[in-house]
Amino acid sequence: MTQGTVLITGANGTLATALVENLLTSHPENHLLLAVRNTSDSDVHTKNLRRLSSCHPSTSVHIEPLDLSSLASVRAFTTTVTSLISSGTIPPLAAIVCNAFSWSLNSGIQFTKDGYESTFQVCHLGHFLLVLRLLASMERTGRIVVIGSEEHSDERPSLISPYRPGIPEKVGELVKPAPEDPKTTFHRGFTRYATAKLCQTMFMYDLGRRLSQDPNLSGITVSVLDPGGLPASRCFVEHPTIVKLFMNYVFAPAVYVLRYVTTRFRTPWDAGVDVADVTVGELGKESGYYVGKKRIDGSCASRDETLQGVLWRKSIEWTGLEKGETILGSTFA
Repeated sequence: MTQGTVLITGANGTLATALVENLLTSHPENHLLLAVRNTSDSDVHTKNLRRLSSCHPSTSVHIEPLDLSSLASVRAFTTTVTSLISSGTIPPLAAIVCNAFSWSLNSGIQFTKDGYESTFQVCHLGHFLLVLRLLASMERTGRIVVIGSEEHSDERPSLISPYRPGIPEKVGELVKPAPEDPKTTFHRGFTRYATAKLCQTMFMYDLGRRLSQDPNLSGITVSVLDPGGLPASRCFVEHPTIVKLFMNYVFAPAVYVLRYVTTRFRTPWDAGVDVADVTVGELGKESGYYVGKKRIDGSCASRDETLQGVLWRKSIEWTGLEKGETILGSTFA
């Protein structure tokens, strides 16, 4: 019997595909709602999702279009999901996994049709709007899971960029960054990604606190799961050629040994197991920041309630969220 719907954004990505396979194998009682930009088989990764699903005919699976770089697409998607649930076509949401991300490492600053920096919109703004609009369609003991990264923290040096993430003094630069030196394009692009992950972590803490104070929504947990670095991920396609070669032919094979001594670098399958545990298993029953199966604190900046409040209010402004779009009573407080 189907227990609840698990919604996964960016569902045809490397980590998400491992998560989907794990859910199909170990948690077939859940309906899967897989959100991707291209739902046709012209996308080989979406086609692979259908192949995986066909191997588990007892599990119900929906694949729906979602482009997080478009606020209109997010609103259309959430309207569709709400309709599917209210009509009884699919069960209420047991979990939302905010997995999709974007970065522009070689092409410089990119803007969406909404006029916002693309990495920030896809990683944070799109998910902010999606989650708040779908709270009414969640089970009262549902879970919201954000895929995080250790790169959100400015408290340790990065292996990739000398620049560290942070909320700029002029907060509007999150959506409209200042021009950058072309010589720093790659590193600045990675730092925009790290800052977006910081914002997602701040959102997790702020949303969790607001939900806990709402008598109708206090049973919903909010967690960030840092899956560790995934050398086998397709996301490294934008890295320099030497890095891609190293990842594919040296690091990715080495992870099968490193997995026994560290959680900092993982295989997609191992990371997918952890995400599944936070999503529908025992691990996610308590809100928090997880690295693998270990619960720790996010960075000091991510836990700064003043900065959280600034980001929350600006996110409402940037998404144009209106009172009728969410049932969270403290949204506009």
